[in-house]
Amino acid sequence: IMADFYSRLNTPSTNQLLPTANSFNPLMVYYGNPDLEPEVMNTASASWFLFDQFTFTSLMVGARSEYTQNKINWAHTVNPDLSRTSTLINVDGEYRVSGSVDFSTAISKLGMKVNLDLRESYSQGSSFVNDVENQNTNLTHRVSLSLENRKKDKFDIASGVGAKFTNSKYSLQESLNRNYRDYSWFGELRYTPTKKWNFEFVADIVNYNSQGFSESYNIPLLT
Repeated sequence: IMADFYSRLNTPSTNQLLPTANSFNPLMVYYGNPDLEPEVMNTASASWFLFDQFTFTSLMVGARSEYTQNKINWAHTVNPDLSRTSTLINVDGEYRVSGSVDFSTAISKLGMKVNLDLRESYSQGSSFVNDVENQNTNLTHRVSLSLENRKKDKFDIASGVGAKFTNSKYSLQESLNRNYRDYSWFGELRYTPTKKWNFEFVADIVNYNSQGFSESYNIPLLT
């Protein structure tokens, strides 16, 4: 069983403090804020871990929370001609909470190991548009399942699938609310014929789907 807590300070950068306007693009003018205060980021986490050496079964459950005081965030002003002026301000606390479950066990008869990962996270933050607060919340669910061989003398083979669902909401303009869905598959092959040589091939396919897309997109990657 483990638990910890820590805080850290994030001071504004020079560009964030500089009050001179950046007007290279007259439709999007940006200037810093010399009155910005440092962010104070507080993080607390706890985890519980179990391992059975006879069945090679492991289980880890964890939770984490983050709270940021004086969060540095955007304040936008949309002018009548639709140009935009942006600066940075300190807003009331931003927070994020998350939880995870990791489970793995050996299937002796098949000479394989199975891994199951579950992730949940929720975050909330604020920005301002024309002096009106806009709250953005995100709720994300993620699950993945993979298989790999146990004996890895020369070959290390793994394959798995995953799914991620995100719900994003805005208090100021609900028409921008979106649901995102990502599905993925991966395969990995490593071959180590000698102590000096190692060959590796990795393939990933990710499918992106959103209410804002006219169609879903498949992105293959080969390494």
